[in-house]
Amino acid sequence: MRWQGGLRRDFQRKASVSIDDWLEVAADLVSNLGILAQAEWAETAGTEKVRRLRAKLPWLKGNLEKLGDYFRETRKDAEGFIRDPEVLSAALEALAQHEETVRALISALEQVR
Repeated sequence: MRWQGGLRRDFQRKASVSIDDWLEVAADLVSNLGILAQAEWAETAGTEKVRRLRAKLPWLKGNLEKLGDYFRETRKDAEGFIRDPEVLSAALEALAQHEETVRALISALEQVR
């Protein structure tokens, strides 16, 4: 559908990363956070791999902030183009939950040493 291409472009423009790239980043993040957690527990925090993972955190945090902003802005946009009150309520709730999850992840990443 033509409008889906527009939504994908809008997402990439506002979130700075494409949807497909975010899915890849999310999968890597799960793995990388596991490695960082094990490193903390095993006191291997100085390894090169762990240092490389930590070096990615500022980029990740910055892009997560853009993603959270995207969810917030999309809530405002939804109020203008979703007319059905039940659908609008569900969409606003889902977007709010997505933004809250992203903000919680940012907060957790700020705790990583």
